[in-house]
Amino acid sequence: CGNQRVIFTSNLFADGYGDAEKRRLLVERGLQLLRQPDVEDTKYMKLRVIEKSRIWLIFNAEGFTFLRPEDY
Repeated sequence: CGNQRVIFTSNLFADGYGDAEKRRLLVERGLQLLRQPDVEDTKYMKLRVIEKSRIWLIFNAEGFTFLRPEDY
């Protein structure tokens, strides 16, 4: 992730991602998805659905944010 921040919302953290290994695996999955182009990507933001209705990833100038859809 270089010098980009990786953020987990408190709802996602409380939903079992307080475990460092689970977070690491989720970050790896998110980075894998970000490598795949999407027609809705802009130069300012990319959104990936990791688990439908459960886990999203947003990549923007703030860094990588892992969140539940209702946190958006």
